[in-house]
Amino acid sequence: MRSVRVTMPRARLIFASAALCLLLPVGIATAEIESAPLTYVADRAGVIDPGMETQLIGLLQELEQKTGARIIVLTVDTTDGQDIHQYAIERADKWTFGPDRTSASALLVVAVSDRNYRFEIGYDFEAVLTDGFVGQVGRDYLVPHFKAGRYGQGIFEAAAILAEKIAAEGGITLTGMPAIRRPVQLPGIVRFILGILPIVFIVTMTLLSRGRHRSGLFWGILLGSMMGGGRGGGFGGGGFGGFGGGGGGGFGGGGAGGSW
Repeated sequence: MRSVRVTMPRARLIFASAALCLLLPVGIATAEIESAPLTYVADRAGVIDPGMETQLIGLLQELEQKTGARIIVLTVDTTDGQDIHQYAIERADKWTFGPDRTSASALLVVAVSDRNYRFEIGYDFEAVLTDGFVGQVGRDYLVPHFKAGRYGQGIFEAAAILAEKIAAEGGITLTGMPAIRRPVQLPGIVRFILGILPIVFIVTMTLLSRGRHRSGLFWGILLGSMMGGGRGGGFGGGGFGGFGGGGGGGFGGGGAGGSW
């Protein structure tokens, strides 16, 4: 009986270890990243109209043929709890395209049920597609359309704006560029004036309540606001075959993301 009491716990331990070894490969396999898409748009969430998807693929193919830049769009239902930045950068780093197996120049990931999106920008295009620029694109084109349930339209316009920006940097015109209704951009001086008006109003009311002997403070604050306001940043600075030989040179975290 004593030998049975000794061996039974050991047997259970051995059995548990064996079961863990069998389950471990399954857990590892589920964490593996899926293969790269075979075209420029991978609408795995099924939110882009087929006609719009075809038009976007044509535009992105033209962009790569004329500039060598490759933009990839990926939609998913959810990232299953993973941070979308990490989710996107893992795929941007792993995925390669075309005969020369180069990475994308930019990747746009949209997680529909999570209500999150992320732009990842390759090293070679960070000077053109700056964090400020792609952040503004997300706010101007993705968020308004997504809030209205127009996922395909938002993705189409945002990707097209990125393509146009890259092409314009090289003095290239994209014939497939659609007509897009763009947000009104106020002149810099108007944005500056609108920005300081609340400050002027608050300071004026404060000074009036304290008497005229404090008027010097008002002019000092106003002058300081005017001198500092000029430092703010602005917007920032056919048939479908396989991928060509373009692409980016790796990713280092450049980009922007958001939610709606």
